[in-house]
Amino acid sequence: MLEQLEIPSEVRIHIEDFIGRNYLADIARLNVSLAKKGRSSANLCVDMVPVPYTGNPFGVPREGGIALIGINPRWPKGGWASHHGINEHMPLRNCVERYRNGDPEAAAEFLDLRHGYFNDDSRLYYAPYFSKLGNRLREQWFPQLGMRQVFRERIIKADILPYFSNDADSIDTRRLLSANDDDPALVSYRRALASILADRRPRWIQCNGFASGATLENLFGVAPFTERIVIDERGRKFRLRVGRVRIGDSSRSSEYRVLIHGFTNSSSGPQDTTAWRAIANDWLKWHEDRSLVTFE
Repeated sequence: MLEQLEIPSEVRIHIEDFIGRNYLADIARLNVSLAKKGRSSANLCVDMVPVPYTGNPFGVPREGGIALIGINPRWPKGGWASHHGINEHMPLRNCVERYRNGDPEAAAEFLDLRHGYFNDDSRLYYAPYFSKLGNRLREQWFPQLGMRQVFRERIIKADILPYFSNDADSIDTRRLLSANDDDPALVSYRRALASILADRRPRWIQCNGFASGATLENLFGVAPFTERIVIDERGRKFRLRVGRVRIGDSSRSSEYRVLIHGFTNSSSGPQDTTAWRAIANDWLKWHEDRSLVTFE
């Protein structure tokens, strides 16, 4: 088990600034400003507080992990929805309300709930989404670890937009680009995420889906990304984009390598071991120094 590191004070300030916001007002505003043309809402869930990350990024060794970025967290469907409403939303909402009412301990409790997400006894873990991702990540880069252990010890899991929805179909990613510079909630979140990445220094950022990847590239890309087509052992073609981004305030920004692939858990994205092996091999080929993208 890797050492569970304390959150640096300068990082905690940004995280607590974000979770202490009036999230109901933020969601109401963003549902209007991020809605696709012809739709009345971006359909962000008002029933769930936003989360700065999932799992514990501070349990990942500095320069020893991968930042896995999606477009936004998905609110579970069916029976999972009521389960997570009781076990995830209600405790987190209680922490946020207490923190906004002056209880300083509530922020630490909020983060403790997030940090236990991938524990073996976690009641929050959403298997339909994370199990396949965890197995593919483990197979390609961390074969010595168990599936949940990969998330606990090697993955910084976050999203471009930290608000839940049932799907991302109603979110206009072009409007999201402009909102990242103008909306106070997203500016606050970007500072928190940038501070986490700067502290942990992941080997690379991996975008699960082209929506999150395009947003990351357009917001922070240092140059246009390179399009690559890989063919796996079964003859299937997969599209990738690779490049570099610079994230953070100008005085303290950091540069990261980025790998973007189709959304795992959808028919258009890489699903199985064969597809992921082809992507991992191409990612290695893109780097002259393979030590930058391999792990001991």
